[in-house]
Amino acid sequence: MPSAPKMLALDEVPEKLWSAIQELKVNKVPYMLTHGGIVHAVLMDLEEYEDLLEERALSIDQEHLAMIAEARAAYCAGEGGDYDGLRQEILSQAGDDA
Repeated sequence: MPSAPKMLALDEVPEKLWSAIQELKVNKVPYMLTHGGIVHAVLMDLEEYEDLLEERALSIDQEHLAMIAEARAAYCAGEGGDYDGLRQEILSQAGDDA
């Protein structure tokens, strides 16, 4: 499990980075952070980051993966679905297993 993220106050970063963060919040497109032409990190939207952490935590259970795959297939087929309902069902099951 990765350690908790560190904090960096935005008043301590260059204006160009703050502008990129503001654009990121609107467009939801991550930024690759480079030094010397080499990518060292990715700057991404907080909600997308939290979704990745949640998905990673749930991806351990094959039953949860099957439920997610079924929901994605239905979505791709143009069928509506209750994402929040499915998410809550999976999270409650994960909580019961803990």
